[in-house]
Amino acid sequence: METRKIQSIGGSSFSLILPKKWVTSHKLKDKSEVSISQLRSGQLVLSAASQKIIHRQKIAIDGVDGEELVRDVIVSYILGFDEVELCAQTISSQQRKTVRQSVQRLMGMEIVEESSSNIHLRNFLDPEKFIFKEYLGKMFLMTRLMFADAINSFLHNNKELALDVIDRDYEIDRIDFLVSRMKHSLLLGKISEEQLKTSLLEASYYESIAKQLERIADHAVKIGRLVETDKMPANAGLDKALRSASETIVLLLKEAENFTKLADKKLANKTLKDIKSLSASSRLLYEQLIKSNFVPALILSDSFDRIAGYIVNMAEYTLAQAMINRK
Repeated sequence: METRKIQSIGGSSFSLILPKKWVTSHKLKDKSEVSISQLRSGQLVLSAASQKIIHRQKIAIDGVDGEELVRDVIVSYILGFDEVELCAQTISSQQRKTVRQSVQRLMGMEIVEESSSNIHLRNFLDPEKFIFKEYLGKMFLMTRLMFADAINSFLHNNKELALDVIDRDYEIDRIDFLVSRMKHSLLLGKISEEQLKTSLLEASYYESIAKQLERIADHAVKIGRLVETDKMPANAGLDKALRSASETIVLLLKEAENFTKLADKKLANKTLKDIKSLSASSRLLYEQLIKSNFVPALILSDSFDRIAGYIVNMAEYTLAQAMINRK
């Protein structure tokens, strides 16, 4: 790390001499403008110009298709690229279909130009209008409703409702990708804390919470898929145990939403205590599942345990963030 001394100018201002190597590498000269932004930590970030920098990436996709091509498109989005050029000697119709389906999963990203050898993607989302808490609020509500509806579809063998739950996971993934994009854009310096009005540490916290919600939504989908293939036998004891355990999870998810909004230490600790009530409900549910001899439903017991673990993770992330915020 290089250090430099500031110099007093006229008693009320200070100057700092910039490294020549940095100035020349950014093609700056006398009277060139630079922009300065202050991070929430108090650090200053110096940029070569005030105008928006377009971050581009070029990806060769010759012989690349299926999940590999999907991952290439999604990863370039998450890493914060504004423009992505997919190129090959000849892009096949299947590759075009895969790219279109991938882009539909990415908020703000659109195909703006196509040719026989090129697909040009551009992001139109304005990071300065993005608010982490608003999107997390949507994720909490959607995940909670997905889980409740998945349980209801299972209890009533409602295949239509189960399919609806599965379809809703698409929107959860879109928000999860967007939250990750914003965090990585900050991390890689593609947008500033000033633009996003959020520090990198806060963004990392929000991304961690979003990941737990995305996984809980995946378990709602897993429960929904049980309804597609199997019908739960009539069993009053199992029905009661399942309702009790699921209601506890819904309440815990509401608590999780509350403590993440303000990174509230007291509420997070309360939820960690309340999680014990879910353990009792889960144990009763497992006993009823064994008695019912309905083997596919044992997946429910595993999902409930994992969801409890994800809520615990959110509480622990919040305790850490609360400590950081106190500094």
